[in-house]
Amino acid sequence: MHKPATPKSISVTQMLKLGKVVESPEVVNLYQFDLSRMRWSTILKPVEFNISKDLLGEGAFRRAYKARTNNKELSAFTWVVKEYTTNALEVISETKQSVEAHTRKVVQIHCLAQNFAIQLRQEIEKANLQESFGPTLKYGNIYLGKKGEEYVTVEEYVEGEFDKYIINDGKLCYGRDKIISEKAECLAHYSYEKSNHELMLLDMQGCGYSLFLFIVIGVYKLCSFS
Repeated sequence: MHKPATPKSISVTQMLKLGKVVESPEVVNLYQFDLSRMRWSTILKPVEFNISKDLLGEGAFRRAYKARTNNKELSAFTWVVKEYTTNALEVISETKQSVEAHTRKVVQIHCLAQNFAIQLRQEIEKANLQESFGPTLKYGNIYLGKKGEEYVTVEEYVEGEFDKYIINDGKLCYGRDKIISEKAECLAHYSYEKSNHELMLLDMQGCGYSLFLFIVIGVYKLCSFS
């Protein structure tokens, strides 16, 4: 005798969604960069993402789309999948490097910026200055992704109103929050000192204390990532 099937509890929102064709998720193979070991993961992690068809935003180099996943490690966050524009692919080709190599550099530099932000926070905590300094700036996690034959980045989605704190040439922007702009200036100076005057984090922009785009300036060489 078969045991009666237990009906699945479905919310009204889910019920209404069944009136439309449910889109199949897309598999994105993720690669992670380990900054502490200075190496890339050798084993790819296939993850199913439900990527929105609606454009979240578009810059000169990439288009962004919101994405969600049921993957246990990543399901707590909303993600952004960033794809290269046709113009960007042409520019990358002109530099005589592959799209994969360029995307790896984007992720590596993002991880470096994240590391600077974490180190600054830790030094503030070590000096017991949290109360006077207040919240610190941070960068979310990022992965190199391969969707079919296309290379993308998969980054944590930042919620809130966009603002710019430091522009490409290092000038400070006083946007909605002067204090955050001054903390961005502090982080830029910290990165310059921490790298023995070889690098500086610039083009800092984001929502509140969460940053997601930047440029790294070398003393003798300009490296732009967007």
